[in-house]
Amino acid sequence: MIRAEIYHNQLFVSEETISDSVKFDTVTFTFPKSWDGYQKTAVFSDDNDTCIQVVLNEENSLCISETECYIPYEVLHAPHFYLSIFGVSGDSVATTTKAKVPVLESGYAVGDEPEDPTPTVYEQLIALVTEAESVAQSVREDADHGYFKGEKGDKGDKGDTGERGATGATGATGAQGIQGEKGDKGDKGDKGDKGDKGDKGDKGDKGDQGNPGQDAVTDQTYDSTSSHAQSGTAVAEAVEPKQSKTDNGLVTSSKTIVGAINELHYKMNIDKNNWDDIQEVVRNGLGADLIPVGYEFTTFNSDINTNIIWVVRGHNHHAAANGDLTYTMTLETKYVYGTSANTYKGLVFDAPEALYYCSEALAAGTYNFTWNYSTSSVASGTFQFTLTEGVPAGGQIVIGTNTTSSALTSCKIKTYASVGATTAIESNVAITEGSGGTSLGTVDVSRSSNGNLNCGQRILLGSNNYAQSGVRQWLNSSANLGSVWTPTNKFDRAPSWHTGSDSAYIGFMHGLGDDFLGAVQPAKIACRTNSKFEVDSLDGTEFAVNQVYELNDKFFILSRPEIYGSWDSTSYKDGTQLEYYEGLTNAERIKRDSGGFAHIAWLRSPYQETAGTERMLNINGGFDNYHVCYAHAISAACIIA
Repeated sequence: MIRAEIYHNQLFVSEETISDSVKFDTVTFTFPKSWDGYQKTAVFSDDNDTCIQVVLNEENSLCISETECYIPYEVLHAPHFYLSIFGVSGDSVATTTKAKVPVLESGYAVGDEPEDPTPTVYEQLIALVTEAESVAQSVREDADHGYFKGEKGDKGDKGDTGERGATGATGATGAQGIQGEKGDKGDKGDKGDKGDKGDKGDKGDKGDQGNPGQDAVTDQTYDSTSSHAQSGTAVAEAVEPKQSKTDNGLVTSSKTIVGAINELHYKMNIDKNNWDDIQEVVRNGLGADLIPVGYEFTTFNSDINTNIIWVVRGHNHHAAANGDLTYTMTLETKYVYGTSANTYKGLVFDAPEALYYCSEALAAGTYNFTWNYSTSSVASGTFQFTLTEGVPAGGQIVIGTNTTSSALTSCKIKTYASVGATTAIESNVAITEGSGGTSLGTVDVSRSSNGNLNCGQRILLGSNNYAQSGVRQWLNSSANLGSVWTPTNKFDRAPSWHTGSDSAYIGFMHGLGDDFLGAVQPAKIACRTNSKFEVDSLDGTEFAVNQVYELNDKFFILSRPEIYGSWDSTSYKDGTQLEYYEGLTNAERIKRDSGGFAHIAWLRSPYQETAGTERMLNINGGFDNYHVCYAHAISAACIIA
């Protein structure tokens, strides 16, 4: 027996051993008190790069006790092998120096049939968890069959009860008697044979190992020499079963072999810089266990030559649009969108919309409309204009303004041949007070007299319906500049960033890596409409005021309730609070650029009392609202699923 003692994290070894023995010679470790509570793993290696790890656990077949284990025969060759040990407790890792252990040559005959290889750490844990689950399952089945809670029999009629239920006899302590039917439980002996070490030896061949009882863990491998194998935490947690109650109140283990081995596998092998690995962890339901809320990932946007930091905001909060994907992880950018430190790029949420949609062609001539929406500068009244060229069916008439502080007579009429067209038929057409020509109808603050006229707020400000917004299109586009936006309703107009030349407004997805985009899946996101005025989309989607609806988007911005946990109306809920934001102060919610400067940031929620104002997160971290035609910061969100 080799004795190994740790002193100031140096490993000292006494004695020597003889080569070629198998599961015979042992190492006994003496640990200082500072190692109490640590899950310990011994590491054996030789000069041929062989490395064997042994989990110190008295239930492990390679161990005598928590402090003594067999020396793996693979390293028992003259003249020496190396020994070290490490322990893990939470985030704390204790290590030792590597000690050289002398090995004398034995008289073992060369050519004798070799022994089976020492189980890897992965195989050791399979055995430990299998045993734990077998016991738990046995107890659960006994409980489910009522072996621990039988019916009370008549007093004195003990012979017929035959079950533990006989304890119901109130007068006699010996009434528990024979377990009777529990004898049938002996059939579980067959299940025990399945885990017999002798039969399990065939699994040493990696190719045949893939089916340890359930297909969910096939094709998983474990490299015992990997740096990730130094995770004693994984070892400790994998063999610790979670508990639940059966119908009769008995507490039993509910962690399955598959669940424990999956969790262990990912803890020891996950590469958090690899989106395939991250996605696989989430899809196996281990995201919340292995990737905590607040954890940060980094992606690179090649269009703006900038790293984007993503923060985990919650697990299994936003459902995936693909119903086959059960588990999700919600991410949001740590900083608002920008091209470098101390800068940000604001986006117009939505552009001011057209005054009139031409369901039928309009000939050249004079037209008028009544405006019933007074602001500090815009007066109500009837106004007229004269077209020198006609507008075809499907065209638009636009008032060239984006503010409520300009009188209509200072604005100019523009006409377009189609919805969303950027080249005008006519522009700079004067607006004057008067009722000459053909009436187009009456425009009100939040309604109009006919389906071809828009409402006043959307004409001056734009639409706060997130489904029809320019921001939504930009977030979910991989198109080049000038091709990101398309009209979504008959009054829609292009936002300024669509017609500009700033390459920062190439579709948000354009510069992101394929590996990251492959892990991001469309999410079901809850939205709501305002209480004033809505228009159907060109794709046939119908909208009404005070309506809750759902979108399936890869990228989105968060809603008011997802950050603040409150709604404009509890009757129309557009989400619930994410775990990350629970209990935060307004100061902790502030959206900043990568240089630390605070910015106003758009939210997904409309301000319900208007048709052209959106909820936003202000520079103090509180929520507010503002006109959608202005440019503010964006913090993109998505799910991994």
